[in-house]
Amino acid sequence: MNRGNAGREALIQMAIILPVVAALAFWQRDFIKAIYFHGQASSLGLVLNAVIIGLFVVGIIKLIISFLVYSREERNIQLFVRSRQQGSEKLARKIDEDSLIGERFMRIRDLHERNVPINHGIISSIMMAEAGKNLNFPRFVNNILILAGVFGTIIALLLALAGASDVLDSVSGEGMELVLHGMNTALTTTATAIVAYFIYTYFFHKLLSVHSTVFARLEDAVLTYVVPEFAFDADSNNRQIFEVVGELAKAVQTLRTDTDGIAISLEKMSDWSDKQNEQLNKLGLQLENMTVLLAKGFRIDV
Repeated sequence: MNRGNAGREALIQMAIILPVVAALAFWQRDFIKAIYFHGQASSLGLVLNAVIIGLFVVGIIKLIISFLVYSREERNIQLFVRSRQQGSEKLARKIDEDSLIGERFMRIRDLHERNVPINHGIISSIMMAEAGKNLNFPRFVNNILILAGVFGTIIALLLALAGASDVLDSVSGEGMELVLHGMNTALTTTATAIVAYFIYTYFFHKLLSVHSTVFARLEDAVLTYVVPEFAFDADSNNRQIFEVVGELAKAVQTLRTDTDGIAISLEKMSDWSDKQNEQLNKLGLQLENMTVLLAKGFRIDV
């Protein structure tokens, strides 16, 4: 079955969605400038939003790298399956030895050559744990991104409270600008974090789906093409012994049938031989009688 490449499909989605978001931001650039840059009493809002956007960009780059890695793994799995189906050594040589399927095959073959019982469940768990390390940083970004927005909101509200305190202490109303700046920073950091979290979470869950798909296809390829070649477990051996015993039982039954047939044939031959001997004896008596009669008729002494 020709399956699509889940990693490549995720990259295509990313290549479509991110430019669309960038185009919308460019289209509303005047509105964004008015909210984020105009009338800022300090650079705190810019710093907090820059941290959120920077975290988002770094996370997206890591997602792209992960999608490329899984796309390569799927390509190697597809090459392995095709090489087994077609019996092509040329395709087998194109498989990367450091790929998941290449490493899995080499590990199983090494255990088989050393006559070690192969526990495919443990091998699969080890490889999934090793590959799961690639999900640590994307998961961290996914968890911390919305918290960064909340942190920015809290800092901005503290700034607004400080400005409100100045307003209350000052008759001239000094500090109102700081209050408005704090409220503005709280809103912008919250909005930035929500948008970034929404986009990033979608692609992060896409990464989890691709991860599961790759390992499902890996296990399917191993179960279909590797396990039968290096089967070395009690169930397999018992099944093989059962099949051999079954074949021996069939052979014994066939031999017994053939033996019974031979015995019947020999019995029939014995009966036929007795009948032939009886007929020969009768013929001998008849010839003897004829000889006596001829001798009497011609008065010949016998």
